[in-house]
Amino acid sequence: RENVTVVIACTLLVASFFMPYHYSLHIAIWVLLLTFLTQYAIGIEFWLNHIKLASLFAWGWFIFLTGGVINIFATLGVLPVNDITVHSVEVGISIQVFALSIALSDRISSIQKEKLAAEKMNVEHMAQYQEIYERSFDGIFEINKEGLIEKTNPAFTSMFGLQYERQNQPQYFWDYFADKNQLDLLQSL
Repeated sequence: RENVTVVIACTLLVASFFMPYHYSLHIAIWVLLLTFLTQYAIGIEFWLNHIKLASLFAWGWFIFLTGGVINIFATLGVLPVNDITVHSVEVGISIQVFALSIALSDRISSIQKEKLAAEKMNVEHMAQYQEIYERSFDGIFEINKEGLIEKTNPAFTSMFGLQYERQNQPQYFWDYFADKNQLDLLQSL
């Protein structure tokens, strides 16, 4: 659909340099009308496919397109030129912006709800991980780049005879797993 519109627009752009202004204007207006109606049809299609916010988009575009169609028909001489027909596009755009703002606000709200639900699920998974970590019979530990033990589970503490109070003092991984003669070599790696 987009390719056809682009080809027509480019063809009319080039043709407008060679045809009289009056004809170029009329053709451009009719193409604009066709484009408006096509956009509206796409909005209705999405609405009928039960896309949640499509109704606001469809109504916003409908009001805007109605203003555009009124203005086009006034320009073509089908409708009289007066304040209503001249400013119908501005009124349509204002209502469309309002409808699209509501739709955007609703979309942002739904994204935030999805984010909160994902964070809640993450917290639940972390709680499950913490329970597995605490109840594991395997010794589990975390160390930083310097080899300092940052966290251990109860099984690790029990295996190496650590006291919980002592865990708050700096302890190095190397102290438990390295031969004291090889410690300098390991720490230099």
